[in-house]
Amino acid sequence: MGSWMTDGASVRRSVPWIKVLILAFSIGLWMAFRHVAPVPDVAWLTEGARRWMNGARLFVDVREVNPPLIFYEIVALSAGTTANQVFVAGVAVATAVSSLWVARHHGDMLGLGTFVSIVFAGLVEFGQRDHLLLVFVVPYLLARGGRWERVLMGFWAFFGVGLKPHFLLVVALPALVEVWRDRTSVFEPQKLALAGACVAYVIAAFLLYPAYFREMVPLARETYTYGSALPPFLLLESVAVAGAVLLADAERRPFAAAALGGLGSYYLQGRLWPYHFIPAAGLGMILCFWQRRLALWAVLLFAQAYLGPYRRGPQSPIPEGITRVVVLSVHPSAAYPTVTGCGATNETPWGSLGWVPGSWNIVTDLNKPTAERERAWNVLVRERARLRRLVQTTDTQLIIADISPRKAYFERPFDYMQFLGPFPGFKPVRRVGRFELWAKGPVSTRLCKERF
Repeated sequence: MGSWMTDGASVRRSVPWIKVLILAFSIGLWMAFRHVAPVPDVAWLTEGARRWMNGARLFVDVREVNPPLIFYEIVALSAGTTANQVFVAGVAVATAVSSLWVARHHGDMLGLGTFVSIVFAGLVEFGQRDHLLLVFVVPYLLARGGRWERVLMGFWAFFGVGLKPHFLLVVALPALVEVWRDRTSVFEPQKLALAGACVAYVIAAFLLYPAYFREMVPLARETYTYGSALPPFLLLESVAVAGAVLLADAERRPFAAAALGGLGSYYLQGRLWPYHFIPAAGLGMILCFWQRRLALWAVLLFAQAYLGPYRRGPQSPIPEGITRVVVLSVHPSAAYPTVTGCGATNETPWGSLGWVPGSWNIVTDLNKPTAERERAWNVLVRERARLRRLVQTTDTQLIIADISPRKAYFERPFDYMQFLGPFPGFKPVRRVGRFELWAKGPVSTRLCKERF
């Protein structure tokens, strides 16, 4: 099936104004997001990268269940600064590079469609790992060119695929489709480069970060068992992506398999959070655009536009003059990005206390096996001791505790201060929304001013 976007003269003929448009749009993308507060996860991971660059040990002093590549990637995309404006510029440049790479081999129209699709898919949570996967993987999925260029595409794709193990589905399914057609396709340069990078990465991670495999992986597997309900719009988008996959012709079937891999990654992660859908939405949009299924493309595009950009809740209640806090909540947004925007430090080694609800739900479920409940209890005891030690040995000025009677992801009631306290010298000074503030003395009634 021919396509005005990729076949015949459209591939051979360059359309310079479209390339200029992609570059202009990438500058516009940077200008649109450079002063926007980063989403909570990105703010925390950036803070973790900053601590690491200042001497903290990953997965020991900086506690995170995601693999280490994201910290290296944030440093690289921000040119070593960990500044949000520079990070946004790095993401915009990478998006333009991938789109122009597609345009080089598949025509300028598909390059433009790729740029628009990546941007709209990433609006939900700009700079998230799922967004970065989409940014880096598309040239690989549409690989053409000489041997060494395709090797570069394989290495480029690694910076997306290596961020989460679930992302392997996005490259594994199209590889299976191609191997079914031609067994020798498994030896294509881009596949060998990506496979080599992934193997080297796993080996390096085992050697450099044993604490990740010894502590973080078991912790994530045993206690990160919660999620949310499937948003109706994402059910609609799932149907649209599945429709585009079913309508794909033989030429586009490997790319359709990648879109199916993005869909599988979303449901396999099990959290059903909207940003996990970014790869499925983006790859689905590119597939629709490539096939001229513009009605399906519009459905996906407008659904993503409706879901995003990320809408922040109220600013976290950090008073003026406070520079060191401990935030007790399962939600990263309880601390970030306000902490970094106000120039303060969240003394906890975690972006959020995500290990608490899973552990607590297991401990208080009498139907769980005793051994499982004991492991979960040991997690709570170990991390409780770590948090108490931090409060007692650092110059913490304020503790912010989520006191919601019904907390998200908790199946039974839980009180942070009752579980972690008492903290000598700290007294409750004020309630702001669902938070209670504990301090050693009076604090300002005015909130700090965020700057991004």
